[in-house]
Amino acid sequence: MMHRMAKRIPLPLEIPAGAIGLPTRGAEVTKCTLFHTGDKDPEPFSRLFDLAFPADVYKYEGVIHPVDPRAPDIRFEAGMPLEWNGKLIQQGGSGVNGFVPPSCMPLHGQDRERASALQQGYAVFGSDSGHDIINGNMLDCSWMMNQECFENFAYHSLKKTKDVMVYLTEQVYGKKADRVYFYGGSNGGRECIKAIQNYPEDYDGAVCFFPVLYWVLKVLMDARNGWALEETGGLNWIDRGKWENISQVIMDICDGLDGAEGHIISNIKAASEKRSEIEAAVRKIVTSEQFGMLEMLASPMSLPFPLAYGDVRLPGYPVFEGTPMFSHFEALAEAHKAGQRSVSDNIMAAVFAQDPDFDTHQFEPEKWKDRIREISRWMDAYDANLDAFAKKAGKLILVQGTVDPQVTYHGTVRFYEKLKERYGEEKLGRFMKFYLAPGYGHGTDGTFLITSDFLSALDKWVEEEKEPENLVVTDRSPESFGRTRPLYEYTYYEGQGSID
Repeated sequence: MMHRMAKRIPLPLEIPAGAIGLPTRGAEVTKCTLFHTGDKDPEPFSRLFDLAFPADVYKYEGVIHPVDPRAPDIRFEAGMPLEWNGKLIQQGGSGVNGFVPPSCMPLHGQDRERASALQQGYAVFGSDSGHDIINGNMLDCSWMMNQECFENFAYHSLKKTKDVMVYLTEQVYGKKADRVYFYGGSNGGRECIKAIQNYPEDYDGAVCFFPVLYWVLKVLMDARNGWALEETGGLNWIDRGKWENISQVIMDICDGLDGAEGHIISNIKAASEKRSEIEAAVRKIVTSEQFGMLEMLASPMSLPFPLAYGDVRLPGYPVFEGTPMFSHFEALAEAHKAGQRSVSDNIMAAVFAQDPDFDTHQFEPEKWKDRIREISRWMDAYDANLDAFAKKAGKLILVQGTVDPQVTYHGTVRFYEKLKERYGEEKLGRFMKFYLAPGYGHGTDGTFLITSDFLSALDKWVEEEKEPENLVVTDRSPESFGRTRPLYEYTYYEGQGSID
């Protein structure tokens, strides 16, 4: 039921620093544009994906001013539908952020056949977290050397942007929001968890996809994998065609382990037990150097000391369980072919060493232990303490794919196990649901691109205390578009019933 009609307010609107819960020099709303249903969004990111507004919306834009004048402003956008349902959705970013997520952008995993968030009356907002990569070099991470800019990227921008949106909402709609949800994937998934860990009173619920929980260990692991590409002068590089061959070999061995052949490896436990058979079959179609690269990708990243929240180890990518790594691998390979450092190398130089010219090959973790732990405190999100969020009756839906080439599902499972150890399965289930989706990758890859109505599942759980159940996901993969299957809480398909 719609509550309020949006109005165009006089601009510029100055938002005082006192309205924002973290230090700033205040904020300013500078622009308002009315978009009607079907109008294209002219912003650069939106033009890349030909995004249009699905409802009549006022798009408000503005900036949040940092305390440090050397740090960039935080740019934000708020899509505020003319007919508002009283609820807000904060969108997370992706990668290293640096762009404002368009409010008309479809939410991760949300069924495109259903009404979008804006169509349902949600006001949707997000920010660039305080730096800009659209007009710069995406590989350049030197902005992280500014402490306030780095802290904004870590998670402070989430609170600042949310508080600005609360203030703006009252101006545009004349009332406070009834509910605030967070929705994000990848780095936006990491932001999602950091938000409910650090600002639990600000959020009623969250939907989180494939979060980069172990940020520090992932950076180190991806840098290590990139260095391995250099060592053989290209002999271990694997092109897309070869990756497809490797994936098919593994699929031939594991597809039927769940009792049905649907080009999905659902029984991941049985697949992991086939490791020796899989390795033997893969060796027949790759060179020794390429197999060595596969072993490197699959190997864990470990440190000789605990990070901020206790862990020391991140499992490697599940390449021998059917994860096609070509998108992740090609990004590393292309950077090294062009003589460029990878994003991970640049992050290590800027964040750990605080020297953009630092030779990361000389990086010795033990020598940088205190700095690494400090960065872990800011960036890692695998802390199992969600006490305040649970006490507030917040709700979390967590979704991870088994063939994600960017975020190893083993890390997300480890996070869930830590939560279960802390709360027990029954108590945990009262505020969190974890879905491990077979065949699903990093949002745009995999053999089953899941979509469902995760937003409605969260909203009903929050508003009516109806726990998500009998979730059905629809496949948007071109090869198998439209097929459906149930999505179970952290389990795998064992062969009963139909896979469709």
